[in-house]
Amino acid sequence: MLTCVYIARIVFHALYVLHSGEFHLGEICEWKYSGSAEIRDPARFLILPTGRVVVSTRSTLAIHGVLENRGNFDVRLQPPALFTIAGGVLINHGMIIMDSVPPSVAVFSGELANRGSVTVAEGNTVQFTDGKYTDIDQGYLEVGGGIVRVNDAECVTNLTSEKSTIKVTSGSLVLTSSDPSATVELSGGVLSAENLRETLVYGHIIMTGGALNLVGELKLVNFTIEGGNVSGPGSLVIENEWNWIGGDVSATPQGNIVVRGRLHLQSFSPKILGKHLILEGDSTWVDTQLNLVIQRRLTIASGVTLKVFVNTILFRGAEGVIENNGLVNITLLSGICGIHVNLHNFGDVLVDGGYMVIGEPMLNEGTLSLGNYSEMWIVNSKQSLAGANVQTKNGTVKVNDPE
Repeated sequence: MLTCVYIARIVFHALYVLHSGEFHLGEICEWKYSGSAEIRDPARFLILPTGRVVVSTRSTLAIHGVLENRGNFDVRLQPPALFTIAGGVLINHGMIIMDSVPPSVAVFSGELANRGSVTVAEGNTVQFTDGKYTDIDQGYLEVGGGIVRVNDAECVTNLTSEKSTIKVTSGSLVLTSSDPSATVELSGGVLSAENLRETLVYGHIIMTGGALNLVGELKLVNFTIEGGNVSGPGSLVIENEWNWIGGDVSATPQGNIVVRGRLHLQSFSPKILGKHLILEGDSTWVDTQLNLVIQRRLTIASGVTLKVFVNTILFRGAEGVIENNGLVNITLLSGICGIHVNLHNFGDVLVDGGYMVIGEPMLNEGTLSLGNYSEMWIVNSKQSLAGANVQTKNGTVKVNDPE
């Protein structure tokens, strides 16, 4: 067994090959090389907690065996140098930092088992191709201005802890293969889901900023958006919960958002809905005020119940459409339900308390019910109630004809 203990620095300027056995780098040791290094199976290279490896300029490191990092591993290459895991395994318990200047590329076609942190600095690229990335316990991958591409690789996070995440703060993360257990935190930069061959499946995306670009179909268990923007021609399917607190969905002529579970709409800040949103599961919206700008269509599917408990709720967008095929039950404390979009009602709409204001053309082939001293005002638009089923229980219908 080869060992390195209590040695300040080891520098390689030529080719170094570890064929077998184990090489331990520990204490205050630093291994810095500018040649090429190769770890061949079944060899094992171990960086102890106080050790440090710097992959410096013009060097190439190829791992076919096992490299285990418990200390610090800095990748600082000068193109065209490469850092590759070619069928080998890199086990990380410490810190791996990819911060080459000028930026460089690391290609993983083996396995990266991460129990620590992996940070990709601005301009640098890490590409997982036909390999495997695994977050274990509290490990996480942070995209700090660089680019991470997951290309036909197996990316597995959250195996034993919900604290395992992929973090995107700037730069871009491109997903082309599924990871049903992964949590992705997006606070800046661009997260792209790109696969036209099959639906991509991920666990939870939490957005506080940045942009989610949809190409093809992305399926999530849960989706939380507090800021940022959802764009692109693709579609989004949410199986369980969508918590929409802030941020927008850009207008695109293609692609839908389907919520099979529950949509929680929160806060009065205007939320722009630029895709066709289809609610296939029952939802309850509870807040003081809500404001939704519909640029395409909001569809409540047949058999679905949407309950709204607010003081004021505004639906805006002259070109937008609300299509109700289920039951919409709106309870107003004392305020207004302003429907300033085209309302196509084929189901039941029940308003309790307050005022329901219809400000755009309405097609009613279902039932509009006013109860508990509600008032429905039809303003700034021509409406025909002939043949419509409008029921009142201590309610009032007022028509303000613009002519």
